[in-house]
Amino acid sequence: GHVARGVCSADANGFLANIVERTKIMKEGNGARFTDENGAEKILTGEEVVSMNLWGFTPAIFDDLRVGFEAFLKEHGTEEKAEFFLPFVVNELIEKGDARVKVLPTPDSWFGVTYREDKPFVDKSIHALIDGGVYPAKLWPNG
Repeated sequence: GHVARGVCSADANGFLANIVERTKIMKEGNGARFTDENGAEKILTGEEVVSMNLWGFTPAIFDDLRVGFEAFLKEHGTEEKAEFFLPFVVNELIEKGDARVKVLPTPDSWFGVTYREDKPFVDKSIHALIDGGVYPAKLWPNG
């Protein structure tokens, strides 16, 4: 299946210059491909900085998110697979000059479970991190 990711561009000071939500991303070799808004297929190398939706917001953003979410619900609220993308709101705020976002890159690769078929890879990846001492074998002493 495909996934969506916010592809980020940072300025020279490490602040988010823009973020474009790319949908229909499909793995291809070590990279991926996606279909842009005009229907053209584009290549992602795997080196792009992407948003993993781990954001640290100040409370100031919540009014903008509420307004955006209400508009989203009016337009897409009955669609079963509709998704309200945070990068749309954040990018709009950056373009208007109403927000600054610091990009905190990591050298680590991401992995996650979007589809059932992803689970074996994720299990293997987590066990490799445990075996390598990156993750503890037990997160909680009584767990």
